Amino acid sequence: MNDFNKIWNEKTHNSKLKYVAGSIKYVHYFNIYNEQHPTVILETFGYENPWIDKYDVINSGAIITVGNIDDIYKTAKEAIPLLPDNYKIIPNKYIIKVCNKFDKCVEEEFYYVIVPPAKHSYQENSFAKRKPDNIKFNKQLFINILRY
Repeated sequence: MNDFNKIWNEKTHNSKLKYVAGSIKYVHYFNIYNEQHPTVILETFGYENPWIDKYDVINSGAIITVGNIDDIYKTAKEAIPLLPDNYKIIPNKYIIKVCNKFDKCVEEEFYYVIVPPAKHSYQENSFAKRKPDNIKFNKQLFINILRY
């Protein structure tokens, strides 16, 4: 899987591979065998991965993997919710040779898409993070709440 370092570096101008997403059958190859050990964004069937910062994913880029080429766009949108709707997804085929400890080998085929880091930094709406200025701590009100 280290040849993906070369592929990733060519497409992203040597940025660090931080995320890989898609079918669990294929993403574990990256997490285990790739020397950068990217974080896995699990296939969650519409639910979010709460440990993943979606802004960091779009800013850092990712590799999306699927076994069925027809699932590539849906999987990419689930893994990277901030991916623009008009993003042109160009799937690539990859064949990996997997061998067990008895030297029985099979070739597995999957498809991947490289989503390079965003050209412009995405960040959470700063207004949503700002605390209102007009809220002050009322010590007496707090004590009364604790009494009940």
